Amino acid sequence: MDQITLRKRIREQFQRGVPAGQAFKIVKTLYGSIISRSTLHKWYQRFKSGNLSVEDDSRSGRPKQTDLRVANKEGNLVFRCEWPDCGSEYSHKGRLKRHMMVHMNVKPYRCEWPGCDYASIEKYQLELHKTIHTGIKKYVCHWPECDRKFARPDHLRLHTLWHNNDKKYRCPWPGCPYRTCFS
Repeated sequence: MDQITLRKRIREQFQRGVPAGQAFKIVKTLYGSIISRSTLHKWYQRFKSGNLSVEDDSRSGRPKQTDLRVANKEGNLVFRCEWPDCGSEYSHKGRLKRHMMVHMNVKPYRCEWPGCDYASIEKYQLELHKTIHTGIKKYVCHWPECDRKFARPDHLRLHTLWHNNDKKYRCPWPGCPYRTCFS
């Protein structure tokens, strides 16, 4: 539900004489946590002052700030990608920004190793990549009599699963007994 439609629903509750607290409960029941109690009260105060407009006030020459959050099917507020044929949803604005970098092929972190043209969206990915050039493997297995080292923490985690015999992934073939700790 977009913000204007939500504000119209709040205005309808106000015009029916429904108290703000009860209106908040109604909105929350119907649409989930789409608006905070304080924001609903702010709109009620505006309507009480005689301003029944559901549009944002002008911002004295500054561009209008739009709220990218929308309600998903479950009624939760999410940041939705508006790239054509995408529609991915994120709970944090920063994750949507990172996602948009993928669409636009923006990779600000570049490897400075001579002859290497690797670039990534996130700094930690570049740091992991650099281990290819340096050979530094700082993630050490502490299992008795195991001297394996890994450049990446996720590889050490998978290796540890192997030590623990944590084989939670099964072969999907009917009757096949094969199990592994790797997905």
